[in-house]
Amino acid sequence: MTQPHLPVPSFTALRQTRLRLMGPLGLLLLTATACTPVPELEDRITGDLRATPYPALVPLDQALAQQAPAPQAAEDLETQMRARQARLDARAARLRNRPVD
Repeated sequence: MTQPHLPVPSFTALRQTRLRLMGPLGLLLLTATACTPVPELEDRITGDLRATPYPALVPLDQALAQQAPAPQAAEDLETQMRARQARLDARAARLRNRPVD
């Protein structure tokens, strides 16, 4: 008796089948991980934090106006930065002119 000849799938056919199954399988795994329980953050909040009132809401224009630097403060900062630049330039010049041992 001879056995019937069964077609052997080619490598590319197996690969295409595997690729077609990867999409639904990946979607299934992603969906399963989305259903896992996550520790609740509410359990980590202490009682004193729960009792703290919410901060008052302030219009954005008022909040930004309070943070604007004073012109004098900007000038003082510029003076400090220029003095620091001069010190660093002098230090660099000393290091450049130092003899190598």
